[in-house]
Amino acid sequence: LQDYLMHGAHGYLHEKEAASTRERSAIQLGRSCNFAEEHARWIARLSLSLFDSALAIGLHRYGTEERALLYHAALLHDVGLFLSFHNHHAHSRYIIRNADLLGFNRSEIEIMATAVYFHRKSSAKRNSDGYGDMSGDDRKLAHTLGLFLRMAESLDRSQQQTVSAARLERKHKQIVLALTLAHASPMELYAIDEVKGAFKKMFGKPFSVAAVLSP
Repeated sequence: LQDYLMHGAHGYLHEKEAASTRERSAIQLGRSCNFAEEHARWIARLSLSLFDSALAIGLHRYGTEERALLYHAALLHDVGLFLSFHNHHAHSRYIIRNADLLGFNRSEIEIMATAVYFHRKSSAKRNSDGYGDMSGDDRKLAHTLGLFLRMAESLDRSQQQTVSAARLERKHKQIVLALTLAHASPMELYAIDEVKGAFKKMFGKPFSVAAVLSP
């Protein structure tokens, strides 16, 4: 009933209430799957920073609604580990699709599930279940959000939160990923380097990394 009133023609529920319902629903699902909550919240933080900074330099034109989907997808990106590590991105997609999350319509759930599916390099099977039923705009959004998730996941590969800040900047017509490191982060720097090809394919330009150690 709550979901119906929120997405019905009259929009009875206040936007703030809707947002809190969404987050409570996502957190409840994550906890029921015994997710690593601290890691999930850190990935959400890094993902949103990448999303916001990419918007600021004109890499995309998505707004608050798409940003909210990225946030909730980040919270749930690893819930599939509840089943197994192998193909956990596919398990996460299945769980998100079938968990009856409150406050999301079917299109939003499919976008989040697909973004989570594409947050791993090994998941690049575009003919996967349900993918062909999505609209072109929804596919593009899911891939964009999935890329930010993949970048954020790379920046916390060790799950030690060694990358304390990350943002995209333009410097002399070049895209720079500016990182602040709390500690030496060899795993994260190696992992983010592997995302450069996907980033260039999405936005038409590569990025370079500028890392500063600031304990």
